[in-house]
Amino acid sequence: MIPFWRDVFSLKHEWRLAGYALFCVVSAFLLSYASRDLGLLVFKHIAQKGEVELQSALHDEQVHLLNQIEVLSTRKGLQESILLGDGAALSSLLQKLQQETGLSSLVVSDKQGVSFSRSRISSDLGDNLFLTSLLGRIVSRDVSAVAYTPGRNFPLTLAAGVPFQKGSHEEGALFGGYWFDDVYAKSLKDKYFSYDQEVILYAKEDGVTGDSLDDVESKQLFRAYLNHASSYIKDGKSGDVISFKGNDYVITNHILFGEYDSIGGILLLKRLPLSIFWRSLLASLVVTVVFLMGALAIERITVRRIIAPHKRLSLLFLGTLSLVVFFASWSGIYFHAVRIVDRLDEPKFSIYNSILRIRPQSGVFAVGYPQRVSIIVRSGGEALNTVDATLKYDPAVVDVTEIQTERSICPEEFFIEKTIDSQEGLVHIICGIPGEGFTDVRGIVADIVVVPKVAGESSVTFDEGTQVLASDGLGSNVLRSVSGAYYRSFVKTDDKTFSNTSYVIPFSSTHENSTRWYPSRQVRIKWTSIEGAEYVYEFSENASSTITSPKVTTGDTVTVQAPADGVYYFKVAPRKNGVQGKVSVLMVKIDTTSPHTPVIRVSDTSVKADEVVRFELSSEDALSGVQSNFYVSINGSVYLPGPSRLFIPFKTPGVYQVNVRVFDNAENYSDATVNVTVKKE
Repeated sequence: MIPFWRDVFSLKHEWRLAGYALFCVVSAFLLSYASRDLGLLVFKHIAQKGEVELQSALHDEQVHLLNQIEVLSTRKGLQESILLGDGAALSSLLQKLQQETGLSSLVVSDKQGVSFSRSRISSDLGDNLFLTSLLGRIVSRDVSAVAYTPGRNFPLTLAAGVPFQKGSHEEGALFGGYWFDDVYAKSLKDKYFSYDQEVILYAKEDGVTGDSLDDVESKQLFRAYLNHASSYIKDGKSGDVISFKGNDYVITNHILFGEYDSIGGILLLKRLPLSIFWRSLLASLVVTVVFLMGALAIERITVRRIIAPHKRLSLLFLGTLSLVVFFASWSGIYFHAVRIVDRLDEPKFSIYNSILRIRPQSGVFAVGYPQRVSIIVRSGGEALNTVDATLKYDPAVVDVTEIQTERSICPEEFFIEKTIDSQEGLVHIICGIPGEGFTDVRGIVADIVVVPKVAGESSVTFDEGTQVLASDGLGSNVLRSVSGAYYRSFVKTDDKTFSNTSYVIPFSSTHENSTRWYPSRQVRIKWTSIEGAEYVYEFSENASSTITSPKVTTGDTVTVQAPADGVYYFKVAPRKNGVQGKVSVLMVKIDTTSPHTPVIRVSDTSVKADEVVRFELSSEDALSGVQSNFYVSINGSVYLPGPSRLFIPFKTPGVYQVNVRVFDNAENYSDATVNVTVKKE
């Protein structure tokens, strides 16, 4: 019997065969390196196809919505009630129309743009839509329009508006639209996309607002990962692959733009037919088959000769080489494929990403009109069991008359406190959420009814003691940030006489909330107009109500530029026939400077597998201040929010790059990096 080694090396083309095997192994490694770029090209192509689908779907949605509102505006009794200003008759009609059409809301304004009837609630009236909303400003020019815009009660909406006319004069307008919530996300999926696609809706400042996902676990993962610091939301990433619940998805990120900047977007997730494991395995099999066919050709082994005795050991040798090629290519392709996938696994540390907001965050309201103001909590994926909120307001300008809990995430019997101190201007609410706690994308803690008493400015802000506690058995305070509200009130009147007490109401569409800091020095301001008047204005750091360096315009809109960061005041007064009216003041807070680079203190940068590393993070910001939590990314993963003190377990050996990001209260940010080496036991 011929020894194995003599049989192997008696091959006619042994050196060519050995060289070919080496070539295939090297090619497999090169292919594994190239597979990352090839995969990205394929995924970019899938994302581009998804973008075409999304654009077509959204165009159809806009056309359909505008047509709906135009048809509704012709409904019998609607125009008559609008022209007569009969809000009571309109209320029931709008509710009926909303139910028929499936719209999230319908609103009617008068010829001055002041709302006087809504389909959802009759008390939220008296706000000036022509001044405070993008859609209202367009419709005020007697033009029908459809736009993506933040809503009064929801972070992002698709809305349309149609003006009503009597002769050549506009007498009011009808507005309606869809909230970007779970209901609308599922509606988009059912109408335009296939079963293997999912729709995720997000607002730039709030993160996920709605999705078409069915299971709670997936919803929680997306809320945790797709926070406002996520590169998908912050930078508009598209064409990447994410993996969760055993499936891989290509992301198409369609960004939605408002008047000046992006306000949110829509993620379309296309499920890949095979997971990353099976894709790399299939690619490796293809490489191996190509190698084996080439080797058989070199050795000239045909089907008839394949069972020849002197070839059996040769085939064993070829089979061994084929296995080497297979495992070399599979390990390389899988390793590099994993590097381009964002895995939405359970976070390695506790999530701290809840926020409290006041909705609406800004507004211009008529005196005497009750406004329902909502305290909104948003969970970043963590379960919440307690909210302890104290609100401050100016009792000289507004009254808080009632705390409503019908829409609250807290059952009535779990309200520990709900008090109004009208002397000090304080509202205190403490409530609990039973069971597993609150994990939904957003919820209402309570509604407060605010009634403007006099014309002027007012704010509703959170006191420093406000907390949101996690349902983690420890009562951890997971509140990342709070955002108050800023309102202006005016006396609604039809008096057209002009005097030195006449005034206009300024509103900034770029810096709408005077209690917040903004990362832009360019400020656009519009105000209510007075027929036949010109306007004297000034933009400076001088807080007094006197205009010392006046500029004059005949329009009702200006764009001003702040020379540096800081607090500025826009002052404007109407002037007619030589008589100057009362000066109105609007405060603007600007911070365009990033916070200090985060300081990272690490318990140890070289540890053994399964050890826990302690991180202590800190930073400062001289102007707006830093937010209370930090965002952490490990080896390029999606940024996850956490507290200033983190405990992260590292289970497998390797070198881990830990990136830390900190935001100030104007959403500027800074990054820092530290490497942790994990060794075997």
